[in-house]
Amino acid sequence: MLRLSTRTITALTGAALFTLAACGGGQSEQTPGQNKAADIVRQAVAAHGGEHADRVKIGYDFREYHYTIILNGGMFQYERERPDSVGYIRDVLNNDGFYREIDGARVDLPEETAADYSFSLNAVSYFMLLPFKLTDNAVQTRYLSEETIKGEPYHEIEVTFRQEGGGLDYQDRFVYWFHRDRHTMDYFAYDYETGDSGTRFREAYNARTVGGIRFQDYLNFTSPVIAAPGDPIEQMDSLLDIQELDTVSVIEKTGVVVEEIDE
Repeated sequence: MLRLSTRTITALTGAALFTLAACGGGQSEQTPGQNKAADIVRQAVAAHGGEHADRVKIGYDFREYHYTIILNGGMFQYERERPDSVGYIRDVLNNDGFYREIDGARVDLPEETAADYSFSLNAVSYFMLLPFKLTDNAVQTRYLSEETIKGEPYHEIEVTFRQEGGGLDYQDRFVYWFHRDRHTMDYFAYDYETGDSGTRFREAYNARTVGGIRFQDYLNFTSPVIAAPGDPIEQMDSLLDIQELDTVSVIEKTGVVVEEIDE
């Protein structure tokens, strides 16, 4: 879901963030479960091409919009654009905030409307940048267990967020399943209370590598049994195995293009 402060405005820096975490003094304060989880996330970032994701421009199509993600060291910019009856719409969210253009001219928006547009643009970009966004400073990881999904071995990792730097929805809870051998992020679940509350479980498919970065599409599920924040979302993988999840949507990105940004 939407990360309004540290999780949003800190551009990903690939494996470098984990190098700092491993060498910094904060490491000694972590529990063994946190250390193990951080190691697994670090492996996933590498497996998904984190070394190529520090200075990069990513373009793709999702539903009716064309999206652009620009990451340049500590700077970021998320964009989406599409033609509309009022003109050609372009939304931009960057380190300085959010704005909308129509036919190239900025327009004034009510504060609530601008917040809604910013929320949705950031949410799409956030999920596109997983697992890299798990390097953000507000992220707290904890190892849960070893699991088997569809006959394959996985590490199950919990992700929560510190209130400081964690955004308006810092109370959201995520669970990720990382393949024990390939180190890929193949499944994740989350509960959320921003807007309409609920739970979701996503299964990755159509993994492909563009410009050294792994991109995935997702089948998006919910459960009538595990449906509200606070329910045990870590059990949703078991419901997938017995086909007890309901499909909500298909999250498919097309036309992915990656361009390296020169320093």
